Amino acid sequence: MSMTANELVNRAIGKILSDAPDATTHKEPTISLRGLLAKYGTAPSTEEIDQNRVDIFRNFPRSDF
Repeated sequence: MSMTANELVNRAIGKILSDAPDATTHKEPTISLRGLLAKYGTAPSTEEIDQNRVDIFRNFPRSDF
């Protein structure tokens, strides 16, 4: 039995659609890294980072050992 091109395509598409997951299935949204870190507020500015480095390394290396 031979099939026309349309019948062959329709059968193939029907098989693909029947094997595909149901489109009505609810999928939980993924959370981005930005979303995970949002609770910590904004990032420190470049000036704040530079000032913290100065404060941390002010007495480094210490000579009183």
